[in-house]
Amino acid sequence: MGGAAPTLGDVHFRIEQPVAAPPDRVVAAFTDPERFEVEHQVPEVGVPHVLQRRSRQGTVELRLRYHYVGSLSPAARRVLDPDKLTWVQELTVRSGERRAEFRMVPDHYPDRLRCQGQFLFDELDGGASTLQVMEGELVVSFPLVGPVVERSLLSGVRRYLAAEAPGLAQLAGA
Repeated sequence: MGGAAPTLGDVHFRIEQPVAAPPDRVVAAFTDPERFEVEHQVPEVGVPHVLQRRSRQGTVELRLRYHYVGSLSPAARRVLDPDKLTWVQELTVRSGERRAEFRMVPDHYPDRLRCQGQFLFDELDGGASTLQVMEGELVVSFPLVGPVVERSLLSGVRRYLAAEAPGLAQLAGA
């Protein structure tokens, strides 16, 4: 019998969030560092810090530092230090394609946490609004607490996107 050991907590996710502005303007606002200066009321995820922004020929590359600030269950705290749940999100935004690829790189626990995927910005209401779709794979390799960590992280991302939508719409000029 051969093969790789199963990965714990390996999950595909898809999060849809409407934004009340046209897709091209939402994509432009998505790459604007000003969107990260607004404090969001999201209990699980702290306000990101822009580490780098580069723009060239219709592509914007962003590096953002995040910190998970939510509470963890006692079981999760036995294997995770909440102060070490920080990561850098690397984004490559392709404005003309209305999409962005992302990769989350943990500062700690790099062999235990992986997440990557894409954002899509689809038309809603004949182009008057946008459906922001975040989809990807999250790998949480912590025996016993992996599913708890996974649910906590994805819950925080959902709340973050929902809290961010009005600011994106405002920044997009809606």
